[in-house]
Amino acid sequence: MRIRHFFLFAGAAIAAASLFASCDPQDKIEGQEEQEQEQEQNQESRIELKEGTIREHSFSRGEQWRLFLELSDDESQLFQKSDSFSIKLFKKVSESKGEENFCISPLSLQVTLGMVANALVEESYAELSEALFGEYVDKSLLNSSYGRLKSALEETNCMKLSNAIWMQEGISYKENFLEGARNYCEPGFLDFRSDMQASYDSICQWAYDNTYGKLRELDLGDLNEAPTFVMTNATWFSSAWAYPFFADSTKDGEFKLADGRTQTVKMMKAKSGNDIYAYCNTSLDKYMVVSLLLNKDSFRMDMFVPKGDQTIDSIIGDIDWSVPYASTRKINLSMPRFSINTDIRLRSVLGKLGMTGVFARTLDMANITNTNAFQLAYVNQDLKIDVMEKGVEAAVATSAVGTWSLSMPINVTIDRPFIFAIRDNVSGSFMFMGRVNSINQN
Repeated sequence: MRIRHFFLFAGAAIAAASLFASCDPQDKIEGQEEQEQEQEQNQESRIELKEGTIREHSFSRGEQWRLFLELSDDESQLFQKSDSFSIKLFKKVSESKGEENFCISPLSLQVTLGMVANALVEESYAELSEALFGEYVDKSLLNSSYGRLKSALEETNCMKLSNAIWMQEGISYKENFLEGARNYCEPGFLDFRSDMQASYDSICQWAYDNTYGKLRELDLGDLNEAPTFVMTNATWFSSAWAYPFFADSTKDGEFKLADGRTQTVKMMKAKSGNDIYAYCNTSLDKYMVVSLLLNKDSFRMDMFVPKGDQTIDSIIGDIDWSVPYASTRKINLSMPRFSINTDIRLRSVLGKLGMTGVFARTLDMANITNTNAFQLAYVNQDLKIDVMEKGVEAAVATSAVGTWSLSMPINVTIDRPFIFAIRDNVSGSFMFMGRVNSINQN
């Protein structure tokens, strides 16, 4: 059911579980004086909701801190394996979207599938684990690793990851399922059967609240029957560039579309005044890589731009996602300001990546209740991302629905379609991945 209208009333918001993480006070960003003054003003109290719309809010919820997380060997291997899944996922979605702009959040999807994992019988979980990591991974490692990553990301004040599980009132759920669900959040209850619209509106309200108004409507599928449960992750990310663009330098420029036409867009411009402003590798045959740092060195945005006669389709199979800094140069950068607003149904894509049992095996419900009429019907993502002079703001909600049946600076201009990825610089997790064929600007 596609939610066409959004009603502002008290929803069933569920607070995400907080797991342990640490952050060294010495790792605070040491920006310029004007940046520090701006950060002091940008407190959470400045968020204003008027007539159902957030009119003003900050790029961060207070001072930004560096990401700090010491990974165990098992966790490092787990996140490396999940990166392989993220790249396969991006390629499959790209194939399905034609020439459309799109953006996905592999991290949000993986956290949501982690919640789903606790509802699966062993056979289905083994299949899910194989698809995600290429091998069987113990559930306890899965739960603890993503829990620790969540806490560390939130400590930066750049991210908020919220999890919720809504279950049908009146059903007796097994304790082992509830115990597994509590690794992510405290389960709550809605009455989908009696008032499906009100239940959906509550979930939309929860997503709205937990993304600071960035997401208003969610695609929860075309449901003919009421869900048994809905598992949702809402991820909000907002970070200033380590070295920001300046709004008064933004000028009109041309962006070359894949079909040969040009589009007039707002081009952000910045000159490199520091060796770590941006990394640029222009030595590759088919594409160049431009990497911009966010929140000092906690996050980065990598952009992969085709060279010469190459296109996104011709480079996507050759991208080396792991080593964007093979050679670096200081650059004078021009790039478009852009926005993407997208929703993607992932069931068929996940099926192509090996996850078929979680959608087909009705026996999985035996791990949740005493009935066996269950199947996972939908896994959908709703996402909005804005890339502008100050930085990047993005929000995504992933819903799983279960039902009954360096040298002298060079000039670099990104004026043609490109691929981008936003990652943290500790686990390397792909938080967002996207493709830009044309420019949508606010």
